[in-house]
Amino acid sequence: LTTKKVFWLGVVEEIIHFMGGSTNLKEEGTNHIWDSDEAEEYLDSQELSKLSHVINKIKHNPIMFPACNPFDLNLSVSPCQTLAQFYVANSELSCQIYQSSAEVSLQLPFSIAAYSLLTCVIAHVCDLVAGECIHVIGEAYVNKADVETIQQQLQISPKPFP
Repeated sequence: LTTKKVFWLGVVEEIIHFMGGSTNLKEEGTNHIWDSDEAEEYLDSQELSKLSHVINKIKHNPIMFPACNPFDLNLSVSPCQTLAQFYVANSELSCQIYQSSAEVSLQLPFSIAAYSLLTCVIAHVCDLVAGECIHVIGEAYVNKADVETIQQQLQISPKPFP
């Protein structure tokens, strides 16, 4: 992962919009990373209150943060990031995310960066230290169009983790 350039400004912008209650970056017209996403919108106006609930309870219990309404059976495509669990141990906030599927060269690094940033922000708000961000993936895949780019990336020497 340390050999992959990630659109960091896009990650930060997405987390800022998410924390502000926005559910559709396409409507904002600033971040175009999801322009080709054809899935129906699966988030609703409850995102900010769900995040506030997580922050308010995070010091006392492991918190499950669903990325969508599990009872919405009308979704044409379920969200890739299905669930995040935040937990506190020894004054450290850690996050474990479950992602049902991820395209390895673009989605995976972006998701890792986004949830790592979200963990750092929530830890700061809760007067905790950011701990681990553990990422579980149901299905990791590579698009044929990205094989050559990934082969080139594999030739780059990894850097130390930040």
